[in-house]
Amino acid sequence: MMREMVISMKWVIVLCMLGAATAFAHDLIEPDWRGQEGTTYQQWRFDDACNPAIPEVINNPYGQATATITVGEYGEGWLYDLGLGTQTGYWDLGGTGGQIVLEIDNRPEPLPYKEIWVQVTYYVGIIVAPTVDVPEGRLISTQTILVEEDIFGGWFLDQSVWRIGPNPAQEQIIVTADPNWGSVIDQVVVDTNCTSSGCIVDFYELARFCEQWLQTASNSWADFDNSGCVDFKDFSIFANSWLDVCPPW
Repeated sequence: MMREMVISMKWVIVLCMLGAATAFAHDLIEPDWRGQEGTTYQQWRFDDACNPAIPEVINNPYGQATATITVGEYGEGWLYDLGLGTQTGYWDLGGTGGQIVLEIDNRPEPLPYKEIWVQVTYYVGIIVAPTVDVPEGRLISTQTILVEEDIFGGWFLDQSVWRIGPNPAQEQIIVTADPNWGSVIDQVVVDTNCTSSGCIVDFYELARFCEQWLQTASNSWADFDNSGCVDFKDFSIFANSWLDVCPPW
């Protein structure tokens, strides 16, 4: 009963919020390869209640992109303006069952991997952050940026970078509402890039490096300085490539 009362009161509370004076664009992290051959770009602002939703901005020479929205438990659906700062046009996904499934046509050839950058703008207050998943994708990195703040919370942007191999002809991205407190989504931006490299210097590669620690075999791939031992000098070389495409090791 208490949970139902809290959820039913959330819009009464947010209607009383004081909005910030300035709105921000939500395409805050642009890859340097955007617009090049082999890339796509999609921006969903959710300006209306269309479902499935097509991107308001799209540059995809390989096909279409759609967002299918499912409103979960206690969700209000598409809303234009309830005083959540200066933002308008968003989906209240509710809690359990709330989800946005993005499907993006792409090209599988000629390069073997696909890199995907996802930006999701959401509100934090009574409602909380959603989760993002790319099925068959490997998560490379994440970061969070404050977009707009008010006295009860604010809008935040989560950016995540994923890599898929082998390169598919279509990507699926799933944004899932928090099952307990629900999530409100204002915007989703997706960039994709066909690439020849599936390796990023990250925690997966760090685990492989640690397996070679203090090994003295002359043929160890982690002996970057060819000293005959995997030591702190090699770790320094490894760390200088953090989150870059793997060198030829």
